Amino acid sequence: MTEELKDSIGQIFWFAIFVTPFLTIPLVWKFYKGAKVYRIIIGFFLAVILSFFFYFISLAILFRDGMGPS
Repeated sequence: MTEELKDSIGQIFWFAIFVTPFLTIPLVWKFYKGAKVYRIIIGFFLAVILSFFFYFISLAILFRDGMGPS
């Protein structure tokens, strides 16, 4: 895997951090049959979990060679 491809994957995960809530909450709203408050809470909770997951993946790609000069 080339360095450019790794950087591109890291950028995709970085932008996915900010897009995740806009996708997760409507999907939970559509597929979860419960009270409206629970739909929003569950959607927000899943969005936070996915955002943290994407954040840690993008940081792992960013610091794959350490924090020093490369």
